[in-house]
Amino acid sequence: MAPCPQCGTSGSRVHSHYQRTIADVAFSGRRLILKLLVRKWICLEASCSQRIFAERFPGLVQRYARMTDRLGKVLQSVGATTNGADSERILSSLDMPTTAKTIIRRVLQLVNGANVRRFLR
Repeated sequence: MAPCPQCGTSGSRVHSHYQRTIADVAFSGRRLILKLLVRKWICLEASCSQRIFAERFPGLVQRYARMTDRLGKVLQSVGATTNGADSERILSSLDMPTTAKTIIRRVLQLVNGANVRRFLR
């Protein structure tokens, strides 16, 4: 069972499922990719406008994210201490490949917490 994000009612009927690919911090010198099987649930509350919803994984990964919260924090930490290009090289050598733009975007999120896409176009 999973709670509906709109009304909080627990969904008990599975509508469908899909697979989500999430990058995580390297483990034992190897790149780590998680394959999550995400279930979509049916909200049984008649007055709820959200009929179908996907289960969430708080503390692991945010909605629509392609990396774990833990990997995001590593990118922010390394990016805050070096520049984007150096961070990209360091993280690639640690089997956590990314781009300088992604690192800069993560650091800017630390600074202002706002949507920073418009700065990186």
